Formats: sequence, structure tokens, C-alpha cells
Amino acid sequence: MAQPDLSQVANLTGQLQALAASTNFREQQINSVSIKLPEFWTKSPEVWFARVEAQFNTKKITQDQTRYDYVVSSLDINTAEEIQSLLVNAPHLDKYGSLKKALIKTFGKSQTQKDTELLNLNGLGNKRPTALLRKINALNDEPVTLKRALFLMNLPPDIRGILAGHNLTDTEELAEAADRIWETRMSGGNIFPHHHS
Repeated sequence: MAQPDLSQVANLTGQLQALAASTNFREQQINSVSIKLPEFWTKSPEVWFARVEAQFNTKKITQDQTRYDYVVSSLDINTAEEIQSLLVNAPHLDKYGSLKKALIKTFGKSQTQKDTELLNLNGLGNKRPTALLRKINALNDEPVTLKRALFLMNLPPDIRGILAGHNLTDTEELAEAADRIWETRMSGGNIFPHHHS
């Protein structure tokens, strides 16, 4: 039996590797072409990104630029205008991450807004009890911020308004600040000594 020519074996191996690479490349092209993202959901940006990232994972789309391009193509004109500065001056690195952050910051609810919504929930409505619990967990599953929101909600509106501008996350410090405002109000003092009417 004749020995195979080593140069032929190397040549065939090279051809097989090239074929495998081109097939893999074509599969990636087909996968990336076949993805169609839903239009961006301004009312639920976090949920929209969860869905989109699931599609990216299914189609093995990992390139930052590709993910960025897909998200940009799913924005309507009003949404795109809201983040125009980022679109016009896109960063060189982490384009997708920056875009995601900007969209969630622009359209997502702040924790304060979520807490207010949570504290204003009024029974089941037409929801099942498990759906109500899921809604509560989605709005806030962090006891510390919920305790802060509950505390603020039960203060008089004028004190709550003054404290809203403070970034006190510790509820004890917040309560002490509220005490100072309350004491000043009770003693008839002016809590804004530098303001003249």
C-alpha cells in the first residue's frame, strides 16, 4: 500500500479547515440576518432588553457593534431623538452597554417612581394574587429602599418635598433630617433663612 503524499494531506487539511470556516461564517451571517428585534418598548425598557438579549444569545450575537446596530435599528424617531447625543457621538468601546444604560435611564422608572407606584397599589384589581406579588417584586424587592419610600410617604407633604431633594439613603439619617425640619416648622422658624420674600 502506497504512503500518502504529506503535501497532499496538508493541502486537503487546509481545504477542509477553510471549508469549515466559511460554513461557520455563512451560518453566522444567516443567523444575524434572520434576527428581527421588536420595536423598542419605552414603557418597559428593562423587559425589552431582557427579551432582546435572549434573542442575541440564541443567535450567538456577541459583537458589541452588531448588538449596538440592532438596538439602534429598533428605535423609532422619537426614541432616537431622546438619546441623540449618544447616537451622534457613540463611544468607541462598549457601545451596546452605553446605549442600554442611556435608554433605561431615559425611559425606565426611577426607584422612587416605582416605590410610589407600589405604595399606591390598590388591591388585586382583576389580577390573580400571584400576579400581584410578581408586580410587587418587579417594582421593589429591596427592603431598605421600600422602608425609605414608606417613611417618606407618611410624612407631611411639605417635609417630604424638602427631603425629596436630599440623597440620604440611610433611613435613620433621613428621619433625623425630617426631625430638624419638623422642629423648625413647629417653632415657627424659617427653614430657609437665606431666602427673603
